[in-house]
Amino acid sequence: IELSNSARVNLMYITQGVKIPQHTHKGLESTLVLHGGFSDEEGHYEVGDFLLKDASVKHSPFTKEGEECLCLTVLTEPMVFTQGVARIFNRFGQGMYP
Repeated sequence: IELSNSARVNLMYITQGVKIPQHTHKGLESTLVLHGGFSDEEGHYEVGDFLLKDASVKHSPFTKEGEECLCLTVLTEPMVFTQGVARIFNRFGQGMYP
């Protein structure tokens, strides 16, 4: 994957019992699970799992009660919220990076 100057590399921590609003991506989202686990509409992911999502995927990552997650993420473009009040963040610039 070629990274541009606009790409963002983040450590993302999701505490237990949290659901991130449904979103998609203008570019690619690469995620490596470093600790714990999380789920989305396509399955459950644990330590060592690697995910690659693009604009064709809408998902709502979540953790269950008693489960937390630490991920390394790389976004080539901002994420775009697709449901609910979170869509207001799409109005700020080109979208939102975590």
